[in-house]
Amino acid sequence: MRRHLSALGFEGYGVALALVGNQTSQTLNARYRNTDAATNVLSFGYGLEDRNMGDVVLNGEWALRRAKEKNLPYESVVLRLWVHGLLHLAGYDHSRGASAEMTMRTLERLLLATTHPHLNWELLEGIFDPCVS
Repeated sequence: MRRHLSALGFEGYGVALALVGNQTSQTLNARYRNTDAATNVLSFGYGLEDRNMGDVVLNGEWALRRAKEKNLPYESVVLRLWVHGLLHLAGYDHSRGASAEMTMRTLERLLLATTHPHLNWELLEGIFDPCVS
């Protein structure tokens, strides 16, 4: 986690990471995004003044299902979700259009290549298709 924060220029900042199931993901998504469905990752930013960027909440059940569907290691899927959520905390948002989505995917690829060069990006890239985060 620290390598990812450092690579994004947030060395010394904190991020809380929670791994939840479908029910908690759905509850949080309904409460904070008005979408009554489970999602893969949620990010809750707190600003940067106190060096606490926020929380990243990963849906472990979604990650396990997607890992099995794509024949990927669970840990690799969780890592991709973490990076995706972290980029949301850093201010990136793929929902702002095709260009913003391409920017996020490019940053995810670069960040993972820098911190985990053994990962196969081509396999991990498609885990969000269709994107529901």
